[in-house]
Amino acid sequence: MRSITIVFVIGLIGLLFSGNIKAEQVALPIVIMDALENDWIIQKNGRLNGPYPYMGGSYASQISIDGTMFPEIESATRNVYENGIEIVLGPRAVGSIQVTRKIYLGEGEGHVRYLEILNNTTTTPVSVKVELLSHCSYGDGFIHVWDNENSAVVEFNKQAGVEFICGQGGSLSPKRDKRSTKFLRHTWEAVSILPQSKVTILHFVAVRPKREQALEFAQSFEVAPACSNIDPVDLTCIINYDPSTLGARSGIEIFRGTQERDVVQLKSGDQFTGIVQNEKIEIQASYARLVFPTEQIGTVIFEGGASNIERIIVLNEDVFSGFIQTPKVDMKLDAGGRLVSIRKEKISKLGFRVRPGEREKYPVKHDITLTNGDHFSGTVKNKSLTIAASFGDMPVDIDQIAKIEFISRKGTVTEITLKNGDKVSGFLKDEDIEIDLDFGEEVNVGGGVKIYQDRLEKIVFDSDAVSRITGEQVRRQEQENNSQ
Repeated sequence: MRSITIVFVIGLIGLLFSGNIKAEQVALPIVIMDALENDWIIQKNGRLNGPYPYMGGSYASQISIDGTMFPEIESATRNVYENGIEIVLGPRAVGSIQVTRKIYLGEGEGHVRYLEILNNTTTTPVSVKVELLSHCSYGDGFIHVWDNENSAVVEFNKQAGVEFICGQGGSLSPKRDKRSTKFLRHTWEAVSILPQSKVTILHFVAVRPKREQALEFAQSFEVAPACSNIDPVDLTCIINYDPSTLGARSGIEIFRGTQERDVVQLKSGDQFTGIVQNEKIEIQASYARLVFPTEQIGTVIFEGGASNIERIIVLNEDVFSGFIQTPKVDMKLDAGGRLVSIRKEKISKLGFRVRPGEREKYPVKHDITLTNGDHFSGTVKNKSLTIAASFGDMPVDIDQIAKIEFISRKGTVTEITLKNGDKVSGFLKDEDIEIDLDFGEEVNVGGGVKIYQDRLEKIVFDSDAVSRITGEQVRRQEQENNSQ
């Protein structure tokens, strides 16, 4: 019988998000296919059946809270991204808290990502016992074949091979039970969740046809690149990976304080907490000088210097890079309430406290990405754009555009996707794109920035239209897969 190895990556300890472009309700169970053409069926409690065509068993990544299992539900939310699909089960009451299971499959990826979100919606703190129980339906053939402090690899020697990878780091490590011959169990005996707060647990599963291939995957898998499209608020709450190792949407490190205190890390390695007293921080970007109220900021990276890599990351994870113009950070320390002033040259990074409900305050309008990695939301003020297409100049009203991509950074070759699905490419004749930022404003201009066309990589004007076009393509592919 043909053998297969399934790789499960389970993050053991505790941050990115590209904004979904479509959300719709779907009935469970539902089929997803990874890049190796393995079909997985997501069942009503989040369990994965399959993979097919290799085996008909099931991988049960079951989660329990104080002994109560996540319940079966009839439908889930399906989020379609430009480069992946996410199935969201819940939230559902499990024990004393609300649990949401997010299952993500990226385009071209040979692994499935789980994010378990544990939310305390009450007004009192709770402490819960959390268990992740992983096994396959043919339990008698379950054996452990390889293991280190970061990974535990097991195999189904009768039907298929199954491999688990367990990341390590963060704020709270689970206890791994190595005694069982039929299951892989990870337990967090006491997970503390503050009122109106949440924590998250990250883990993965992947399939490989041979043990050697799965071992290679287990030993080389990198967690950070697999963390795209994670809501930044969920990301900051991960307890089983170190948030500073996971990066941000644009590859930028996110560094945050607690829910009560800001945190400063010095280049000397010293770190302390308190409350930042600055009301604003300024940065000179390549396209404008910008000022941000500190209440809008999540992270400031001061390690740029002459390399021009200093950055401000605001609450919805918009990223602005350049030279920080604010000369010092004033901070009231926790110990005795003493006020200190720290020159920016001595600071490595500054993390602001996590504010409740911070994402809900700032809905995304137009989504702009620059060639230098800056990424932010705002409103394009141009009423229309003109493309020099092969058949002649074509003016296009902004309200007709779903997205525009700048294919060539030299000569500014662009491809415009219209809301009706049509596409047109050519040279953009408009030199500047004018934008009203959702966060911050340009100094001495009265609001808004002008960005030269060569600095732009992509603008999404209408995410609903893009999601409709992308979703139709995904559904057609799934229909083709199911008919085969």
